[in-house]
Amino acid sequence: MEARSVRLQDLDFDRKVVHVVRGKGNKNRYVSLSGHLIHVLKQHIDAERLKDWLFNDQPMGNRKGGDFESRNS
Repeated sequence: MEARSVRLQDLDFDRKVVHVVRGKGNKNRYVSLSGHLIHVLKQHIDAERLKDWLFNDQPMGNRKGGDFESRNS
């Protein structure tokens, strides 16, 4: 659930962290990113030409991270 809610603005490749906004327990936190993961994420962003969301870039309704199936439905 948290991964699908990541916006590109939440990624800080220079500091090697992602800002998880309102994650588990409705709390914000920073999570470390490895160099390898940063490389893969950059490739994904470029290949998909993403502009806002890390995954799918098409938010629907009140679902934050795109048109994934919701486990709460």
